[in-house]
Amino acid sequence: MSKAGQDRVALLRTIRATFKSENSRGEGHVHDVSPGGIFIRSPLLPPDGAKIEVEFETPNQRKIAVGGVVRWNTLPMAGKRATSGFGVQLHRAGGDYMCFVEGALSAIRSSSG
Repeated sequence: MSKAGQDRVALLRTIRATFKSENSRGEGHVHDVSPGGIFIRSPLLPPDGAKIEVEFETPNQRKIAVGGVVRWNTLPMAGKRATSGFGVQLHRAGGDYMCFVEGALSAIRSSSG
């Protein structure tokens, strides 16, 4: 999902997201982000290869919209608390998204060091 050498960071806060693909609309939560991708936890799984638009609002109330292609999805395992979700390879991510990712990476780095 992300390019080699790019950091992916799991978010500590729950951020609600909405999405629409070629044949479906749904809601979920942003689980992790990277400069090249985003993972959304959701019970509705768009098919691999579907073009998708994802929108969410950051904790500081900035609305972010990104677009890309669903590259993979996962189903919950029996007996596990994790929910299903899907990974998106981003083709369109503006400066607001990149600032959000950098802020999330900085927060993780400062809390671990």
